[in-house]
Amino acid sequence: MQSIKEKFCDFVKQKLNVKMNVKINEQEKGVYLAVKYTQSDAEDLILYIKDNNIPSTLTRDEIHSTVIYSRKYADISTNEGEDLGDAEPLKFHIFETQEDKRALVLLLKSEYLENRHKDLMKEHNLTYDFKEYLPHITLSYDIGEYDISKLDIKDLPKHLIINTEYKEDLDLDKSYTDVSDKEKTN
Repeated sequence: MQSIKEKFCDFVKQKLNVKMNVKINEQEKGVYLAVKYTQSDAEDLILYIKDNNIPSTLTRDEIHSTVIYSRKYADISTNEGEDLGDAEPLKFHIFETQEDKRALVLLLKSEYLENRHKDLMKEHNLTYDFKEYLPHITLSYDIGEYDISKLDIKDLPKHLIINTEYKEDLDLDKSYTDVSDKEKTN
């Protein structure tokens, strides 16, 4: 039978181990926060992709904009609401990926996205893998040799309504490369 002192020592060890595991687990993950747009805006973007024969496997539910991508974990609260802000399509842009693929993105002007990113980075002292934050929606992760010069920004909605924020733990096993020196814009 354990003495009271032994029971107390076991209890303390158990509690310390739990706290140490929490800290270790937080250090092993980062945080990802993104926004989604109204269903009708997401459907319009998917229709635009199809109408212009843009090689893409995206679905309406995958249309999003990344706000935070940090290798440092933080317990971030998501904003709730039906109209968190809006985003204005600016231009089409190509990111050359580390896998030598050409990702087509739609660059956006959005005070909400820019301020949310800046505020969370400052408030939580987060990290970011790229030179600058460029609000965008990925339209295709690999367009191959598709010519974006025939795409017309005027065929898109003038404003996209942000209506949902969501967050996930960041997979730190993935590595991403800043490819902003290889960018092409239309």
